[in-house]
Amino acid sequence: MKLGRKIKIQGGYKSDFKEGQWMFNLYEDGVWGTFNCFNTKEEAIKNGESYYYDPDENTVFYVGQISTIVSSVGVNVDMILEDIGEQVNDEIGEAADGYLYDVVQGHSEILEQRLNEVILRWMEEFNYTPSFFRIENTERIEIELNRRESQKTQ
Repeated sequence: MKLGRKIKIQGGYKSDFKEGQWMFNLYEDGVWGTFNCFNTKEEAIKNGESYYYDPDENTVFYVGQISTIVSSVGVNVDMILEDIGEQVNDEIGEAADGYLYDVVQGHSEILEQRLNEVILRWMEEFNYTPSFFRIENTERIEIELNRRESQKTQ
């Protein structure tokens, strides 16, 4: 899986990436996020070609598109209900056996939706939203020999 993260810069982090922007990276996998983000694939390719220009090595790099993962963040309501049931059982004992084990599927889905809404609002309020992203639509870019030759003469 290809992931990116906010970029550490002087005194802080660069986290101004946006869904759909493009980046370039030397490797297809690993962590992306050491360079700027670009609004188009063409801009990323142009900047990657300039950055990786070397007539003897690094003639291949990758571009990829940022996909934010906020929608992947959330709770597993089944685990929460199980945890609550275990806590009550630990406190009360045998009388609480099976507590919350038979929650109706539709009710647990409603609870999960509501909890996720609260968690996302909390994350936004206190700046805990993910500062990393997924890289999708990667494409291998080869710096062609004639491109390198034209850069040499400029």
